[in-house]
Amino acid sequence: MFFARSLFCASRLSLQGCRRFAGVFVCLGLSLQFFFPSAVLGANFRENRSATYPVVLCKLVDNSLKQAADSGSPLPPSLKNSLEQLPPLLDAIDKAFHGDPAPIPELHSKLRFICQEISSHEISEHAEQLDEILLSLERRIVLYRLVYESLKEFPAPGKRTKADFDRIRTRTEALEHYFGELSTNPAAQNWNEYLALSALSEQLEWSRVFFEHLAPKDSLASEQMLEICDTANLILNRLTFSFTPEQKQFLAHPAIVQWKRELDHWEENTIHPLVFLAALEQYELERLPFENETLSDFSQRLYLCPNENLHQLGKVSQTIYGGPNVKFFVSEVLINHLLPSRDPEFDRVQDIVVGRRVVGFRRTDTLVKLALDPDPDRLNMSLRITGQVSATGQSQVKNTRVTSDSYATFLGEKQLEWTEEGFRYAPTTVGVNNRTYLRSVKTGVDGLPLLGNLVKEIARNQFASQENQITAETRMKISRTVSSRIDAEVNERLQEFNENFRKAVLEPMDRAGLSIEKKNASTTSDWLLSSWRLASDVSLGSHTLEPETIHGAFADFKVHESAIQTAVQGFGLAGKIMTVKQLREQIAEKIGRPQFAEEPNENDPVILYFAEKNPVSVRFQEGRIEILLSMNAMKVNRSVWRDFQFIVNYRPEYDENGNLCLVRDQGHVIGPKNARTQLALRTVFTKIFPPSRTLPMVPPLFETDERFAQLTTGMCRLENGWFALAIVEKKPEGVANLETGKMKR
Repeated sequence: MFFARSLFCASRLSLQGCRRFAGVFVCLGLSLQFFFPSAVLGANFRENRSATYPVVLCKLVDNSLKQAADSGSPLPPSLKNSLEQLPPLLDAIDKAFHGDPAPIPELHSKLRFICQEISSHEISEHAEQLDEILLSLERRIVLYRLVYESLKEFPAPGKRTKADFDRIRTRTEALEHYFGELSTNPAAQNWNEYLALSALSEQLEWSRVFFEHLAPKDSLASEQMLEICDTANLILNRLTFSFTPEQKQFLAHPAIVQWKRELDHWEENTIHPLVFLAALEQYELERLPFENETLSDFSQRLYLCPNENLHQLGKVSQTIYGGPNVKFFVSEVLINHLLPSRDPEFDRVQDIVVGRRVVGFRRTDTLVKLALDPDPDRLNMSLRITGQVSATGQSQVKNTRVTSDSYATFLGEKQLEWTEEGFRYAPTTVGVNNRTYLRSVKTGVDGLPLLGNLVKEIARNQFASQENQITAETRMKISRTVSSRIDAEVNERLQEFNENFRKAVLEPMDRAGLSIEKKNASTTSDWLLSSWRLASDVSLGSHTLEPETIHGAFADFKVHESAIQTAVQGFGLAGKIMTVKQLREQIAEKIGRPQFAEEPNENDPVILYFAEKNPVSVRFQEGRIEILLSMNAMKVNRSVWRDFQFIVNYRPEYDENGNLCLVRDQGHVIGPKNARTQLALRTVFTKIFPPSRTLPMVPPLFETDERFAQLTTGMCRLENGWFALAIVEKKPEGVANLETGKMKR
């Protein structure tokens, strides 16, 4: 009966509220497998086992043993023996968690020993598989210890009497009455949702009926109490945030204050460690958005728990499953290859030097280079502009004209740092080295032998006496001119870049409720190495090994599927009903690209009824990109199809011109068994994802900008939930083959 009610409530409560029913199953003694159904991927491994069984790890071990046996390169006996011991040992630990936990410390020690045995072997042929097994095993070694410690001290839910229940119900009804009086105030509805008042009221109403007719008269049934405690935790956590003075004034109303006092008596953390462990294994198995958010929510709530062991469990899980999910590595060679060259500049000189007016001509030659400044924690670089100035000038004093040549070299340096918000930069510093030479002196008395020579000699001596002053003043003017010009040009371009970055990236992310966090950033003398985490309020990052950057790449971009899942969740499609045109308009608004909504499409009238759970998901696995659409229904003209999923795969290939692109590989419908329905749905989705339409992976800029003429994209890798793409040299004889690394014409 309780499970039926949970399903009913799940359609009405928020995603976060739905997940909170998980804790009840432990208290009722029901199988966690009922709440977390097995996936097809792990069906053979999970048969007759609980939902906390590490399906993915055991599958990795099984695949590694099979591939080693089939490859003709067998594993060393000791390594093979260690791997074969893993599944039964993991099974024993899992059973101990659900039964007598006393043997767990000894089993845990054996697990650590096997981990050390595996790590002691260095086998290049099976290195990737062993690394993935080790990483997965190390995660569980850490988490199993924390789960075991948490189970020993897991706080038992306290008893709640009917009087406790009546008090919170009375306070909630009083607050609902107060909000009813504010029904004309738009802010009241926002506060109602923020304080989860409707969700709590629904729980209390159902609990009242359950309590009066089914539960014992001396205490509230445990599953009912846990739900109310869970919602109380959520509300009280939201009330700890910072508020404006106006918001604080609203929250100071007596009805809210008295309601909060009553909630304080119901505050308990009800996430059971085994429920958390089941959510973890389900996420590793499915790697879908709903499972991502569930595990993230559980981790955050454990992190906020006052119990130290539960707090550590939440903290460590956030670290393990909150790794960077966007990485880019850029070489100094590529950056400087893309910097524009500058032609010599010629201009007239009109200046005042040591009080005399000087006119003439000047030539300036400059070379721009970007140097990487090694730093273990930041993305630091210096824009270095080296130049040479050659000038010829004349000054006239009465009847004497002095012509001089000036030569100067300079080095301008501007410090740059790349951050989450774009470039930060400092004023330019300039160093100048210059000399001025007297070329000739002409006077009005040159025709007079004695007097002409005397006047010239006086002019030369005067120039020599002022040479240091002339040099210093010229150096100062060159430094000031170069510095101001570099700052004017570079600052304008950097400001323009930062503004475009804000509009194209940061603002769409903000509209989608996303943020980007720098996880790791370092600069070497040759590379910028940057790792970021794209996240929402409730989302995870990466937890698997990324593909290695292959030798020969000038840049490498890597994105984990969790970043894509988080971005897609930001579109808010769960449970929505809309036409294809409305979907395009919503996506266009979110990403800030109005032109996307203006493109006509024959499928615009199709009505989509997205599923509440995982409406759209993307996974990177086995060399393919998998797109999964889950629909409650879809209406095309008068035809309606209900409860189905569509899966389409894309794989990277090279076209006839040697350019990398994504080609549709497979597409199939899950759900309807009727052949006619299957055919109809495939026909519709074939129009949406036509096999003939390839997705280019070489940006148009590579075709239009001559600086990219010798570059292309390649080395595409899809593994362990990662998508990686490199910028490589375009070779005359062809491009690197995806799998073998050989040259393909």
